[in-house]
Amino acid sequence: MGQVMDTVAVNLTPDSLEYMQFLLDRGAVSGSSTAGTLKINDTIRELVNGLYRVLAGGGRATANITGATMTITINGLGDQKTYDDLVAMEATCTAAINTTNSTFSPNYKLVVEF
Repeated sequence: MGQVMDTVAVNLTPDSLEYMQFLLDRGAVSGSSTAGTLKINDTIRELVNGLYRVLAGGGRATANITGATMTITINGLGDQKTYDDLVAMEATCTAAINTTNSTFSPNYKLVVEF
C-alpha cells in the first residue's frame, strides 16, 4: 500500500475541472479511495494501456467503427521502459491516493481522484 503523500494546490480553469469531473462521474475510475479500492475502471483498462503504449512511442492509434463496435489499433508497442514507467507511476499514484484519502476519511477527501 502507498504512503500518505504530500499534497499540492492546483489551479484549474472551470472548464478543466468540469471535464475532469465529467470523466470521474462517468466511471473512469471505480472503487473508493476512502476504502482503499480506487483504480482505473476495468471497462477502460485496455484503453489506458493502449494510451501508455502510444505515449511510449508506439505510434499513432487508429479507430475503425463498424456498427456498434469500435476497434482501436496502435502501430507498435513503443519503448518498454517508458510503458513500464507509466504503469508504475499509475500504481504509485493510485496507492498514494487510496492511502491518503482513507487516512483522512470520513471527514474530507484530501486528494482528487485522478
